[in-house]
Amino acid sequence: MIIHGESTKYHQRLLRLLEATSRVRSLGATKCLHALLFTFGGTFSTQTTFLHNNIITLYASVKEFLNARKVFDRMPQRNTVSYNSMICCYSRFGCPDDAWRALKEMMACGLRPNQFTLGGMLSCASMDLSHGVRLQSLAMKSGLLAADAFVGTSLLGLFGRYGCLEETSLVFQDMPKKSLTTWNSIISCFASHGLVEDSMGLFCELVRAEEGTLSEGSFVGVLSGLARDKDLGFGQQVHGLAMKIGLDCEVPVSNTLVNMYVKCGSSTSLAERMFQDVKKKDIVTWNTLMGALAKSQKPGKAMELFKRLYKEDDVRPNQTTFMLMWVML
Repeated sequence: MIIHGESTKYHQRLLRLLEATSRVRSLGATKCLHALLFTFGGTFSTQTTFLHNNIITLYASVKEFLNARKVFDRMPQRNTVSYNSMICCYSRFGCPDDAWRALKEMMACGLRPNQFTLGGMLSCASMDLSHGVRLQSLAMKSGLLAADAFVGTSLLGLFGRYGCLEETSLVFQDMPKKSLTTWNSIISCFASHGLVEDSMGLFCELVRAEEGTLSEGSFVGVLSGLARDKDLGFGQQVHGLAMKIGLDCEVPVSNTLVNMYVKCGSSTSLAERMFQDVKKKDIVTWNTLMGALAKSQKPGKAMELFKRLYKEDDVRPNQTTFMLMWVML
């Protein structure tokens, strides 16, 4: 029998192991923690639900869906966080029907869904539109749509995936609280669906409101939609702002800038200049310019770039690189 002092000691050790396992995110470490909880869980029953919830999340983080589900099914007690953890797991692995059943079971148990419940469900890439509308109705009735930006932003993502741009715009307009992620989401949505002017207008509105808090996603979102010669001037202004804030050196932003100059410039000269200025390059940076040079009937320059790539220590060609080279042969 484990006396109270020993129980406290084991409890503290388990919590320290949980913290360490959360940093490592390894299947072996998670299984060890799970085994220890199974062995000693009854000793400190007030904390077992908390520990089970975290183990579900850990299994999901290492893509062990079945193990996460086993933990959930065998839990002696569940709370809202338990259901949220499992709903997020279902959503991550593309199981919207299971997520929906978990939501119904949760509500039947008298537990009220919160913003993380609905946000987790709406983030499921395979969630169908009809279920999304039902979740929107539930969010409105429960007041969660107005409580903070999380549910509304997730709803924007759902409507955007299905190309429901009018619904996306209406949700955005009706949101009393908007986060930077909300703005980035709708800017990117409009840009990806060809509503370039709307995307540009929203970006300008965001700059006026929160210039100091713009993120990589703000720039990548608006720049990704610029593809016409007449967009070049605006793209250069966005480039200047990125330089002012210091985000032009971030790889996703610099890659999108190179791509913008490729699509909007009448020649590859601006894209080549941008490429030379980029301090941190990944394979996408190299492939973007090589592809542009190949399309511009400059195979010699593209081949020279390919040779330079092979001299890089931290970047290696991928399938796209070799396909570009194959097309030029």
